[in-house]
Amino acid sequence: MDSRSLLVLLVVGCSSSSRPTTKTNVDGASSDKKSDSGFYTGDNSACPVWPLEKLFPIVGPFFYGPDDGPCSFIETDRPGAAVPRVFTITLTYDGNRPKLAETPSAATLKHRYEYTYSGDLLSTETDFKEGLLYTIAYTYDGNRATYMVTDASLNKSQYAYTLDENGYPKTLDYGTYVGGQLTTPTTGPAKFVFEYDKCKIQRRVALTAAGDPVDSATATFSYDDAGHLVDINSPDREVVYDYACWAPSDAGSDSGPL
Repeated sequence: MDSRSLLVLLVVGCSSSSRPTTKTNVDGASSDKKSDSGFYTGDNSACPVWPLEKLFPIVGPFFYGPDDGPCSFIETDRPGAAVPRVFTITLTYDGNRPKLAETPSAATLKHRYEYTYSGDLLSTETDFKEGLLYTIAYTYDGNRATYMVTDASLNKSQYAYTLDENGYPKTLDYGTYVGGQLTTPTTGPAKFVFEYDKCKIQRRVALTAAGDPVDSATATFSYDDAGHLVDINSPDREVVYDYACWAPSDAGSDSGPL
Protein backbone atom coordinates (compact mmCIF):
# COMPACT_ATOMS: atom_id res chain seq x y z
CA MET A 1 0.00 0.00 0.00
CA ASP A 2 1.38 3.41 -0.98
CA SER A 3 1.60 6.37 1.38
CA ARG A 4 -1.48 8.08 -0.07
CA SER A 5 -3.60 4.97 0.52
CA LEU A 6 -2.22 4.90 4.04
CA LEU A 7 -3.35 8.47 4.60
CA VAL A 8 -6.84 7.72 3.25
CA LEU A 9 -7.22 4.95 5.82
CA LEU A 10 -5.96 7.12 8.65
CA VAL A 11 -8.18 10.07 7.75
CA VAL A 12 -11.33 8.36 6.47
CA GLY A 13 -10.63 5.00 8.01
CA CYS A 14 -13.01 2.85 9.96
CA SER A 15 -16.51 2.94 11.32
CA SER A 16 -18.29 1.73 14.40
CA SER A 17 -20.12 3.68 16.98
CA SER A 18 -22.47 3.48 19.92
CA ARG A 19 -23.45 6.33 22.18
CA PRO A 20 -21.04 6.65 25.12
CA THR A 21 -22.49 6.61 28.62
CA THR A 22 -20.32 9.50 29.80
CA LYS A 23 -19.18 12.73 28.22
CA THR A 24 -15.53 12.98 27.31
CA ASN A 25 -14.85 16.71 27.36
CA VAL A 26 -13.27 16.57 30.82
CA ASP A 27 -11.51 19.65 32.14
CA GLY A 28 -8.18 19.27 33.84
CA ALA A 29 -6.51 16.60 31.71
CA SER A 30 -3.03 17.95 31.10
CA SER A 31 -0.29 17.39 28.56
CA ASP A 32 2.46 16.11 30.84
CA LYS A 33 3.34 12.69 29.47
CA LYS A 34 5.90 12.01 26.78
CA SER A 35 5.95 9.14 24.32
CA ASP A 36 9.10 7.17 23.60
CA SER A 37 9.60 9.51 20.63
CA GLY A 38 9.68 12.57 22.90
CA PHE A 39 6.33 14.05 21.91
CA TYR A 40 3.91 15.23 24.57
CA THR A 41 0.97 12.83 24.35
CA GLY A 42 -1.24 14.13 27.17
CA ASP A 43 -2.54 12.58 30.36
CA ASN A 44 -5.88 10.80 29.91
CA SER A 45 -5.96 9.21 33.37
CA ALA A 46 -8.80 11.57 34.40
CA CYS A 47 -10.79 10.88 31.23
CA PRO A 48 -13.79 8.54 31.01
CA VAL A 49 -12.99 5.01 29.86
CA TRP A 50 -13.30 4.80 26.08
CA PRO A 51 -15.16 1.54 25.17
CA LEU A 52 -13.88 -0.73 22.43
CA GLU A 53 -17.10 -0.41 20.46
CA LYS A 54 -16.25 3.27 19.97
CA LEU A 55 -12.66 2.66 18.95
CA PHE A 56 -13.24 2.92 15.20
CA PRO A 57 -15.92 5.52 14.41
CA ILE A 58 -14.83 6.61 10.92
CA VAL A 59 -11.46 8.05 11.97
CA GLY A 60 -10.74 6.33 15.26
CA PRO A 61 -11.87 7.45 18.73
CA PHE A 62 -12.07 11.14 17.93
CA PHE A 63 -15.81 11.88 18.12
CA TYR A 64 -16.57 13.44 21.51
CA GLY A 65 -19.84 15.17 20.67
CA PRO A 66 -23.32 14.07 21.71
CA ASP A 67 -24.09 12.19 18.48
CA ASP A 68 -23.20 8.75 17.19
CA GLY A 69 -21.10 10.06 14.31
CA PRO A 70 -21.19 12.44 11.36
CA CYS A 71 -24.01 12.69 8.86
CA SER A 72 -21.61 13.39 6.01
CA PHE A 73 -18.12 14.64 5.32
CA ILE A 74 -16.33 16.51 2.56
CA GLU A 75 -12.84 15.34 1.68
CA THR A 76 -10.34 17.46 -0.24
CA ASP A 77 -7.32 15.59 -1.58
CA ARG A 78 -4.27 17.69 -2.45
CA PRO A 79 -2.07 15.52 -4.69
CA GLY A 80 1.02 17.70 -5.03
CA ALA A 81 0.89 19.99 -8.02
CA ALA A 82 -2.26 18.38 -9.39
CA VAL A 83 -5.72 19.94 -9.05
CA PRO A 84 -7.25 19.01 -5.66
CA ARG A 85 -10.09 16.48 -5.77
CA VAL A 86 -13.16 17.19 -3.64
CA PHE A 87 -15.94 14.71 -2.91
CA THR A 88 -18.75 14.24 -0.39
CA ILE A 89 -19.56 11.03 1.53
CA THR A 90 -22.96 10.54 3.21
CA LEU A 91 -23.49 7.97 5.96
CA THR A 92 -26.48 5.69 6.58
CA TYR A 93 -27.05 4.42 10.12
CA ASP A 94 -28.64 1.25 11.45
CA GLY A 95 -29.75 2.39 14.87
CA ASN A 96 -26.71 4.10 16.40
CA ARG A 97 -23.97 2.74 14.15
CA PRO A 98 -23.05 3.25 10.49
CA LYS A 99 -23.84 0.51 8.01
CA LEU A 100 -23.05 2.33 4.76
CA ALA A 101 -21.16 5.41 3.55
CA GLU A 102 -21.17 6.49 -0.09
CA THR A 103 -20.88 9.31 -2.58
CA PRO A 104 -24.06 10.65 -4.22
CA SER A 105 -25.30 8.60 -7.18
CA ALA A 106 -24.47 11.42 -9.61
CA ALA A 107 -20.93 11.91 -8.31
CA THR A 108 -18.03 11.64 -10.73
CA LEU A 109 -15.93 9.66 -8.27
CA LYS A 110 -17.86 6.63 -6.99
CA HIS A 111 -16.99 5.56 -3.46
CA ARG A 112 -18.84 3.18 -1.11
CA TYR A 113 -17.99 1.75 2.32
CA GLU A 114 -19.95 -1.15 3.83
CA TYR A 115 -19.62 -2.21 7.51
CA THR A 116 -20.43 -5.37 9.46
CA TYR A 117 -20.36 -6.02 13.21
CA SER A 118 -19.77 -8.88 15.62
CA GLY A 119 -21.87 -8.10 18.66
CA ASP A 120 -21.10 -4.50 19.56
CA LEU A 121 -17.73 -4.42 17.81
CA LEU A 122 -16.87 -3.48 14.24
CA SER A 123 -15.87 -6.66 12.39
CA THR A 124 -15.27 -5.81 8.73
CA GLU A 125 -15.23 -2.88 6.34
CA THR A 126 -15.36 -3.19 2.57
CA ASP A 127 -14.41 -0.23 0.38
CA PHE A 128 -15.54 0.01 -3.22
CA LYS A 129 -13.98 2.82 -5.22
CA GLU A 130 -14.93 2.30 -8.84
CA GLY A 131 -14.54 -1.42 -8.06
CA LEU A 132 -13.33 -3.27 -4.97
CA LEU A 133 -10.51 -1.31 -3.34
CA TYR A 134 -9.87 -3.13 -0.07
CA THR A 135 -11.38 -5.09 2.81
CA ILE A 136 -10.51 -4.65 6.49
CA ALA A 137 -10.77 -7.17 9.33
CA TYR A 138 -10.66 -5.94 12.95
CA THR A 139 -9.37 -7.73 16.06
CA TYR A 140 -9.27 -6.62 19.70
CA ASP A 141 -6.95 -7.91 22.44
CA GLY A 142 -6.52 -6.08 25.75
CA ASN A 143 -4.65 -2.85 25.13
CA ARG A 144 -4.15 -3.66 21.44
CA ALA A 145 -6.59 -3.14 18.60
CA THR A 146 -5.50 -4.20 15.13
CA TYR A 147 -6.94 -3.96 11.67
CA MET A 148 -5.70 -5.91 8.66
CA VAL A 149 -6.18 -4.36 5.24
CA THR A 150 -6.31 -6.54 2.12
CA ASP A 151 -6.47 -4.78 -1.23
CA ALA A 152 -7.95 -6.06 -4.50
CA SER A 153 -4.58 -7.65 -5.42
CA LEU A 154 -4.45 -9.48 -2.05
CA ASN A 155 -1.61 -7.30 -0.71
CA LYS A 156 -1.87 -7.02 3.08
CA SER A 157 -1.08 -4.20 5.53
CA GLN A 158 -1.49 -4.06 9.29
CA TYR A 159 -2.30 -1.15 11.61
CA ALA A 160 -1.91 -1.83 15.34
CA TYR A 161 -3.08 0.61 18.00
CA THR A 162 -1.57 0.53 21.48
CA LEU A 163 -4.16 1.87 23.94
CA ASP A 164 -3.64 3.52 27.31
CA GLU A 165 -5.32 2.33 30.51
CA ASN A 166 -8.54 4.20 29.62
CA GLY A 167 -8.71 2.93 26.05
CA TYR A 168 -7.32 5.96 24.19
CA PRO A 169 -4.74 5.29 21.44
CA LYS A 170 -1.17 6.14 22.35
CA THR A 171 0.52 4.97 19.15
CA LEU A 172 -0.33 3.33 15.85
CA ASP A 173 2.22 1.05 14.16
CA TYR A 174 2.02 0.41 10.41
CA GLY A 175 3.55 -2.45 8.45
CA THR A 176 3.10 -4.44 5.26
CA TYR A 177 3.37 -8.16 4.63
CA VAL A 178 6.27 -9.16 2.40
CA GLY A 179 6.65 -12.86 1.70
CA GLY A 180 4.21 -13.57 4.50
CA GLN A 181 6.23 -11.59 7.07
CA LEU A 182 5.11 -8.34 8.66
CA THR A 183 7.66 -5.72 7.59
CA THR A 184 8.16 -2.14 8.82
CA PRO A 185 8.51 0.31 5.91
CA THR A 186 11.96 1.84 5.49
CA THR A 187 10.56 5.08 4.03
CA GLY A 188 7.43 7.04 4.81
CA PRO A 189 5.22 6.72 7.89
CA ALA A 190 5.77 3.70 10.13
CA LYS A 191 4.43 4.96 13.49
CA PHE A 192 1.93 7.58 14.61
CA VAL A 193 1.82 9.26 18.03
CA PHE A 194 -1.40 10.88 19.30
CA GLU A 195 -1.30 14.14 21.24
CA TYR A 196 -4.21 15.01 23.55
CA ASP A 197 -5.61 17.93 25.47
CA LYS A 198 -8.66 17.53 27.77
CA CYS A 199 -9.42 14.07 26.38
CA LYS A 200 -9.45 15.21 22.75
CA ILE A 201 -6.84 14.40 20.15
CA GLN A 202 -5.15 17.59 18.99
CA ARG A 203 -2.50 16.18 16.67
CA ARG A 204 -1.46 12.91 15.08
CA VAL A 205 2.32 12.98 14.56
CA ALA A 206 3.71 10.73 11.83
CA LEU A 207 7.18 9.23 12.19
CA THR A 208 9.46 7.06 10.09
CA ALA A 209 10.86 3.81 11.48
CA ALA A 210 13.94 5.84 12.49
CA GLY A 211 11.77 8.31 14.43
CA ASP A 212 11.99 11.20 11.98
CA PRO A 213 8.82 13.33 11.51
CA VAL A 214 6.81 12.92 8.31
CA ASP A 215 5.15 16.31 7.92
CA SER A 216 2.86 15.30 5.04
CA ALA A 217 1.16 12.68 7.22
CA THR A 218 0.97 14.76 10.41
CA ALA A 219 -2.57 16.05 11.02
CA THR A 220 -4.34 18.49 13.35
CA PHE A 221 -7.88 18.05 14.74
CA SER A 222 -10.51 20.75 15.39
CA TYR A 223 -13.78 20.58 17.34
CA ASP A 224 -16.96 22.65 17.60
CA ASP A 225 -18.66 24.04 20.71
CA ALA A 226 -20.72 20.85 21.15
CA GLY A 227 -17.58 18.71 21.12
CA HIS A 228 -17.94 17.23 17.64
CA LEU A 229 -14.85 16.66 15.57
CA VAL A 230 -15.35 19.01 12.61
CA ASP A 231 -12.01 19.09 10.81
CA ILE A 232 -8.90 16.94 10.24
CA ASN A 233 -6.24 18.79 8.30
CA SER A 234 -2.89 17.69 6.90
CA PRO A 235 -0.80 18.98 3.99
CA ASP A 236 -2.11 16.17 1.75
CA ARG A 237 -5.75 16.14 2.77
CA GLU A 238 -8.55 17.85 4.68
CA VAL A 239 -11.79 16.28 5.88
CA VAL A 240 -14.68 18.44 7.16
CA TYR A 241 -17.54 16.72 9.04
CA ASP A 242 -21.21 17.73 9.26
CA TYR A 243 -23.77 16.66 11.92
CA ALA A 244 -26.87 18.52 10.68
CA CYS A 245 -29.02 15.35 10.39
CA TRP A 246 -29.11 14.99 14.18
CA ALA A 247 -31.26 17.02 16.57
CA PRO A 248 -30.61 20.78 16.23
CA SER A 249 -29.30 20.98 19.79
CA ASP A 250 -26.69 18.36 18.91
CA ALA A 251 -25.69 19.67 15.49
CA GLY A 252 -23.05 22.16 16.55
CA SER A 253 -20.82 21.94 13.49
CA ASP A 254 -22.01 25.33 12.22
CA SER A 255 -20.43 27.01 15.24
CA GLY A 256 -16.97 26.37 13.88
CA PRO A 257 -13.98 24.69 15.49
CA LEU A 258 -12.84 25.74 18.92
